[in-house]
Amino acid sequence: LSLPGLPSRDPSSTALAEALQRNGYDVVRHPGPEECLAPIAPGGWNEHRRAFKKYDRTVKNFSNKAARLGVVTTEHYGPGGRPPIEGFESYVALHALGWKGPLREPMLSHRRELLQRAGARGMAHLFVMRVADVPAAAIIWFRIGAVAIAYSTVYDQRLAALSAGTIVMWQAHEALLESG
Repeated sequence: LSLPGLPSRDPSSTALAEALQRNGYDVVRHPGPEECLAPIAPGGWNEHRRAFKKYDRTVKNFSNKAARLGVVTTEHYGPGGRPPIEGFESYVALHALGWKGPLREPMLSHRRELLQRAGARGMAHLFVMRVADVPAAAIIWFRIGAVAIAYSTVYDQRLAALSAGTIVMWQAHEALLESG
């Protein structure tokens, strides 16, 4: 079984490979060309923001632009709140409005089932950002122990200039860090 693009520094990559090997697979790992991991500083959200000052400033500028169109809110579906699957239809609608186009079978069923199963285990998070009560962007995250994985970001292409996907990504960072 060839596993391309797994981050070599991510503990879940090793755990996945070891679980597959225990179940009879001969696993060959091919790390990706770039590791996209953000180590979390022990100081929580404020420390994280300071570590990524430029990104934080960029998001603040985009958030200010979005606020000129109306109130910006973000709904969090996941542990401690509504089940992630409840936000899935907003995610699917945004997928269709974005550059990726409509989410089709079999990926539609796959993502729905993945979200339901991970949500039942308290591992899935879905964030939906709205501008003036209109869905603008959504992101699905999975959290396995101390590792959070951004799975898929979608946004309404008509709002691309606001960089809504960037905003919702950063809001998810904040929510996940504040949840411990």
